[in-house]
Amino acid sequence: MANHEKSYLQHFGDHLREEATQRGVTFERFDLDGQDRKMLADMVFTDYDYFVLVEGKNSQKDIASERNKIERVNRLCHGLAANRNMLALHDACHFIAWRNSNSKKIELDIYRNQACTAAVLGMECKLPVPNLNSGNPFKLNIFSAGFFHMPPPPKYAIKRSDFERYVQWLVTTVTAGGSSEVELVGRKYDEDGDVMSVTLPSLKEVYQLLDEYRSGPRDSYKTRTKGPKT
Repeated sequence: MANHEKSYLQHFGDHLREEATQRGVTFERFDLDGQDRKMLADMVFTDYDYFVLVEGKNSQKDIASERNKIERVNRLCHGLAANRNMLALHDACHFIAWRNSNSKKIELDIYRNQACTAAVLGMECKLPVPNLNSGNPFKLNIFSAGFFHMPPPPKYAIKRSDFERYVQWLVTTVTAGGSSEVELVGRKYDEDGDVMSVTLPSLKEVYQLLDEYRSGPRDSYKTRTKGPKT
């Protein structure tokens, strides 16, 4: 059987974008492009103000493959056990998603509920994080309702300043101090409406790009698409 993890994450993002359109709110997603080994996530989803991390798996049984990153996952779990503030941020913004093999629906859970377990880390790893084995997967429509909850704050997502704190702590913890940064790629448009892929080496630059999206460049681009430039 093929591994369709990327397709399921695509469907995850497509659903959120459709929900955003129906609700008349903004939405963007960023691929972590192989930085999952230091982020323990594949995608960033945002409504421009609130952010979540999502790790994707082909199926729930494939969550056990996180043991391939056992040292990094172990650092995260121990770090969460020792830091209540980061534990609270983690539970609000860091998720793992997969396709239910029976229902064919996308499900998800808080990352630690599925990864900080004996199934992933081994029976010898006894972590004092609360409710390690009490994972309670939920459907994507439940997540999207919490992600787009109005008025803010949402149930599933954290604000910019908290997201920046969590990501810096996460990367520093997972890499044992080897890194504290994450790099994303975003879209910009030139005066002719041609798309440019721009590197965003810090979350501050991600936030700046989203503010540009909010304040005009997309709308001005739409007006240019009415006809070719002469």
